[in-house]
Amino acid sequence: PVVIGSGRTADVCLRDTAVSTKHCEVLEGPDGIVLVRDLGGLGGVAVNGMRLKHAEIRPGDGITIGPFLLRVVEAHRTFEVFDPETFVETPGARAEKGSLCIELVVLWQGKVVSTEHLSPGSQYTASSRPGSDVLFPDGILPSTEPYAVLAKEGRSSALNLSLDGMKGRVRSRTGTIDDVAALRGEGKHKIPIEFGVRARLDIDGFTFLIAGEASAPRPKRGGVTRESATVLIMLLLSFLIHGSFMVGLSLRPEDALSLSPVDYRDQFAVLEVVRLTQKEEEEKEKEEIEKLEVKDQDKGKEDAKNESAVVDKLSVAEKKERDMNIAKETIEETYDDEEIQDFIQNDSDTSQKYANLMQRADGAGPTNDNESFDQNLFNPSGGGPGSPLSGSGVNGADGLASADGTSVTGLSKSDLSGERLDIKFKKKRRKKTLVKAGSLKIRGGYDRALIKQYIRRQLRQLKWCHQKAIQRNKNVGGTIVVEFYIEVTGRVGYAKIKRSTAKDSQLEACVAEKMGRWRFPPAKDGSTAVVTYPFIFKVVN
Repeated sequence: PVVIGSGRTADVCLRDTAVSTKHCEVLEGPDGIVLVRDLGGLGGVAVNGMRLKHAEIRPGDGITIGPFLLRVVEAHRTFEVFDPETFVETPGARAEKGSLCIELVVLWQGKVVSTEHLSPGSQYTASSRPGSDVLFPDGILPSTEPYAVLAKEGRSSALNLSLDGMKGRVRSRTGTIDDVAALRGEGKHKIPIEFGVRARLDIDGFTFLIAGEASAPRPKRGGVTRESATVLIMLLLSFLIHGSFMVGLSLRPEDALSLSPVDYRDQFAVLEVVRLTQKEEEEKEKEEIEKLEVKDQDKGKEDAKNESAVVDKLSVAEKKERDMNIAKETIEETYDDEEIQDFIQNDSDTSQKYANLMQRADGAGPTNDNESFDQNLFNPSGGGPGSPLSGSGVNGADGLASADGTSVTGLSKSDLSGERLDIKFKKKRRKKTLVKAGSLKIRGGYDRALIKQYIRRQLRQLKWCHQKAIQRNKNVGGTIVVEFYIEVTGRVGYAKIKRSTAKDSQLEACVAEKMGRWRFPPAKDGSTAVVTYPFIFKVVN
C-alpha cells in the first residue's frame, strides 16, 4: 500500500496541520480494483465530495485530504523488463490486442531518466532550453530550437531520424532490423510507429528506447464480490426506508391511524411522562445550584464577620500592609502573567501603577491615623497633602485636603461637635476565584485572542463541574490540561484530557463533556486549530 500523510515516513507527504502523520493509504483490492482507506486522520477522507472510511477509486475521481485535492489518473502498464542492448532484437511481449500505445524510455549514460506512455499523435521533444520534454546539455543539439525525437504525423507518430550524428537501430513491423545511418542514406528520415516497431536512438550520452505496443486491457470483473454485495444491500435498504417514508407522508392522518395498530394516545402519554421527568431533573439541578450559591453566601458572610474581627485588632500599618497584599493578589488572580506583562509593556502609566503596587505590597504605608500617603497608588505622578487624590487618612483635624489647600469636612473621625466617633468602614468582600484559565498553546491559524475571550465567557460551566466535585470531596483541586480541536465551522471536533493533577475522573469527564459542546465563532480565513489549554481548579480548604 501507498501511505499518504504529513509524516516523514509517508510515501506521499502532504505538509499541513490538517493532515495527520498517516492520514490514509491506497492499496489494491480484489479483482484488480484500487481502494483508498482512511487511517483515522483529522477531517477524514472524501472521495468526490463524500466522506468515506474506504472506497474504490477510478480514473477521474477526486480525493480530498485536508486542503489538498488529489486527482486519480489512468496510467498504462509496462509489460516487460527491458535491456537496452537487446531491446530492438526482442519482439513484443504480447499480440496485437487493444489500441496502440507508444512506450518511451529515456536513459542518460545507462540510467533511466524518464518513462512515458503516449498515445498515437503525440510528440516528444528535446532541447537545451526549458519547455521541452527532456533537457539536453548545451552543445549536443545544433541549435536551441526543440528537436522532435517523436514527431507528429497526422493522427499517428513517427520516429524522426533527421538529426546529424544520431546512431541506433530500428526494427520494423515485419521483423527486419536496419541501422539508422542506412535508413537516412535511403532517405527514410521518418519511420511511422505501428504495432511491433521498436527502436533504439543514441544522441551523445542519451538513449531513447521506443516501442509500439497494445495498451493494457482493463481487468475483467468477476462475479459479485463481498464489497459490491455490501454496497448493493445498503442501497436496497436505503431505497426501502426512503420509499416507506414517502408513502407515509402521502397518507392522510386518518389513513395512518386506521393502518396503525398502536393507540397514539398511549404514545403521547409516554412522551408526556418523559417530558415531565426531564423537567423535574432540570428543576432539581437548578435547586442544587441555588443551594450551593446560598451556602456560599452564608459562608462568605461568616468569613467576612470573622475577618472584620481580626482586622479590628490590627494596627494602622498592619492594615495598610494587608490591603496592599490583597490588591496584589487580586491582580495576580484576575490576570495571568502574560496579560500583566502585556499591560506593562504597552502602557507606561500602567507600568508605573504596577510598580507602585508592588512597592506598597512590600510594606510601605502610613504608621498612624494622621499620616497621609506621599504618593497615591493609582496616581503615578505623585500626591501629598496638596493633591486632590492624596492620602487615605485624615489631613489635619477636620477632613481631607483639596488641591487649593481647603479642607473638606465630613470625612474625619469627629463630628461637628468635636466629639470622637467610633466609625468602622466595612470592606467589600473580595470574591475568591476557584477556577481560572492558564496560558494556551495553539497549532493552526485561529485567532488566539478570540479563543481566550470565548473560554473566559464559558468558565461558568467549568465552575459548575467543580462545585459538583466539591460536594463529593472538599479537597478536589489541581490543574487539568485539555486538548481540543476547532473545526472550520467553529464547532469543537473533540476534547480530551491530556494530563491532570486533579485526581478526580468525574471532574475530568465533566470538563471534557462541557468543552465538547462548545462552538467558537468561525475564523474569517476558514482555518482550524488544535488548542492545548490548562485550567486551574483551586482547593477550597
